[in-house]
Amino acid sequence: MSNRGQGSCIAMKSRCRGITNQTCLLAFVTWLTCLSQTSQAIQIYVVDSTYTSETLEVEPSDSIDNVKQKTQDRTHIAPASQYLYFGGTLLEEGYTLSDYSIGRGSTLPLVATAAFSSTPLPNVVWNFGVNDVTAGAGVGWTLWQTNDPVDLSSYGPGAITFNVFGYNGLLAGTPSGYDSASPYSLTLLTAAGGINGFSASQFDVMGTFADRASIVQSGNSLLLQIGASAVPEIDPNSLGSVLALVLGSLGLLERRRLKVKLAV
Repeated sequence: MSNRGQGSCIAMKSRCRGITNQTCLLAFVTWLTCLSQTSQAIQIYVVDSTYTSETLEVEPSDSIDNVKQKTQDRTHIAPASQYLYFGGTLLEEGYTLSDYSIGRGSTLPLVATAAFSSTPLPNVVWNFGVNDVTAGAGVGWTLWQTNDPVDLSSYGPGAITFNVFGYNGLLAGTPSGYDSASPYSLTLLTAAGGINGFSASQFDVMGTFADRASIVQSGNSLLLQIGASAVPEIDPNSLGSVLALVLGSLGLLERRRLKVKLAV
């Protein structure tokens, strides 16, 4: 509860002074209830992919849906574009903060398929989300924008961990609209002041598409290029071949998921 709410509790207690009838008893019970609600209010922190932190006042019983709404009030990012994590676990709607043992002072990393007016630099872990490859930059996937120049000349090979998170796809870890037989080029950063010192080797791509994606420069932009996946030929009459292909694909997706590390 806010300071204003706490003040209301104090005022409620003051009105009871000097009264000795049932009205006072009712006011006293109401005051105790008010204090109980006040004691449940806690602060948590939401940190987005530009490492900007927002403080939210919540209660353990708040649903993840409510937390996303409060996050929208502070960041203007629509709930449908928000993917909140705690302890490396994606928080699902329909659950509460207490379900995930999220308490006072907890920090929730936010991966958002939205446009930002700054970049993750100088941080070296970039969390990039994509939920629809057909929707465009800043809507279907994360887009960082800046009017300043971006200088990458001080970053060596593998210095930047580029985590890719896919959502809403038919296969776990993939985005909506994704066709493994098609290549994609997703603009992830634009710098009006130019980009200097870029090398593809500076970026270690992890997570979704790790085996077929790379970061490239195109003028004042950086793009995530995703290559088409070669589809192995299988004998349609061989059920064993089909099962082996499915199990192999699921195993690869799980290994990619485990490699991804969220950082704050």
